[in-house]
Parts: sequence; structure tokens; C-alpha cells
Amino acid sequence: MARRPPPGKCTYCLRHFDKLTWDHVLPLSWYPSSTPHDIAKWKAPACTECNRRLGQVEEDLLLRLGLCLEPQSISALGISHKAIRAISPQFAKDERGRKARELKRQKLLGEAIHFETPPQEGFLPHFGPLPWLSYDGYHAVLVREDTLRQYAEKLVRGMALVLDNCLLGPEYKIDLHVVRQEGDRQMLKLFDGRSQLYHRGLGFVIRRMVREDDQAWMYAIHIWERLRFYVVAHPGDLREPEGNRGAA
Repeated sequence: MARRPPPGKCTYCLRHFDKLTWDHVLPLSWYPSSTPHDIAKWKAPACTECNRRLGQVEEDLLLRLGLCLEPQSISALGISHKAIRAISPQFAKDERGRKARELKRQKLLGEAIHFETPPQEGFLPHFGPLPWLSYDGYHAVLVREDTLRQYAEKLVRGMALVLDNCLLGPEYKIDLHVVRQEGDRQMLKLFDGRSQLYHRGLGFVIRRMVREDDQAWMYAIHIWERLRFYVVAHPGDLREPEGNRGAA
């Protein structure tokens, strides 16, 4: 069994703890079954509270996004099956588990939106209807922007520690950018010849670029080939606005 991290700061909330846990930066449940077994899984020290909170964020996103993936995709092999099992009471080990899965199922069904024809706006890029498939109808699963933002920030804070041995302090602002499908190529051009490429199996492809001039990190994160977003971590301006000074 791996030893606990030594006392220190949590990677995510930055508070000091005498007892920390290991958190998998790229969540274990998100690795497709096509991932080679010898790939090292990045880990970062986290407090129990952050580990639990972010685990819930990861579980919720995996469920919603996993239901929208092609089961036969090599880059996402097994992910849709995990999502289906998570809301199928018959796969639970006991009555408590069955109730929990049924609640998840009912919540998801209650939030789902049905369309006769898909809208032109509102789809997460690369998660709209696939042009080579025919559909009797269209069902949309809601993905909250705040949930995706928390997940992106978690990845960047963890990777900064693992790859650069840098704990991003409170002065750092982390901006999430999700671009239209046609903008992907333009965004990737920013990383050409100036970034490091990390393949964590077929499920995760990450490009990372460090801008020394303004101490900023830029990431292009592609997961299962379908979930694509870009993140910039940079020192923010912590000065208090003029209008707020002296206010009671």
C-alpha cells in the first residue's frame, strides 16, 4: 500500500494539513480500458475534503459525458459502459447501492431534454449528433459549466505540481476555454513547436506550454478524442479596485 503524502499543502485548496491523501490527477475511472497497463498514473497530495469534493465532480461528469460516447470507440473504450452501470440498479451490490443508482437515474432522466431536430447552438463541441449515424430523436444531457470549470482547474493544478513541481498559489487565475469545433485547429496552432506533448494512453492527450515572459501555463486537453478544452493559468491582478477602497 502506498504511503500517505507527508504533511503539507493540499494541491487544490492550498491549506496546510498534517494528514493528506493521494489524488489521481487524471481520475482512474476516466482511463479507457484500452490504456496500457504500464502507464504511470499521476498523483498529487490532497486533503480529504478536496479529494471527496472533486471525486463527486469527476463522477458526475463521467456519467453525463459517458452516456454520449460511442461504445466501440477505442479512445473511450469501456467509458460508456461505466456510465450505464452507474445508473443501473441491477449492478449494485446491495440495497443501498440500488437506491443510489436509481436516484442518479431519475435525476438524469428528469434533467434530460428531448428534441425532434437538434438545435444549432448549445451542444458541447464534438458532442453533437454524429453525421454518419441516423437518429429517431435527440436527447440532450445537461453538463454544467461550473462543473467542467472545476474539473479543468483540478487537472491544471495537479499537472503543474506533477510536471513542474509548482504549486499554483492563490494569485493564479485559471481560465477555461471551450471553442467551437472549427476553432480547434486554430487553437492547436498556438502550441505548434513550442509545447510538450503527453500521451496518457489513448484516452488523454495533453499539450502543455510554459510562457516564461508572463509566468503563464497553457494547456490543450483532449480526452477520449471528444472532450476538448483549453486552459490558461496566469498570475491574476490581486489589487483591490479603486471604488472598493475604504468601503465599510
